[in-house]
Amino acid sequence: MTPYYDEDGITIYHGDCREVLPTLGRFDLMLTDPPYGLGKKMQGGTWGREERYGDMWRWDVAPETELLLSMVSRVENAIVWGG
Repeated sequence: MTPYYDEDGITIYHGDCREVLPTLGRFDLMLTDPPYGLGKKMQGGTWGREERYGDMWRWDVAPETELLLSMVSRVENAIVWGG
């Protein structure tokens, strides 16, 4: 995995945690904003109009709780945004 930024002891990866984390050992901070799982709930009204948003809602599937817990267990500190 190639870091997005790596200088002075600071390494930043930009990517899917499910792909990045298995390549790392224990580390200091995980900052992540996983999908909220609102895509299918928000299909009505102006949110879901295909001419406006197309298929963009299809990626918005909330991760399993077990996956998030396993990711957090590998780090010293975690910041996880979620809906």
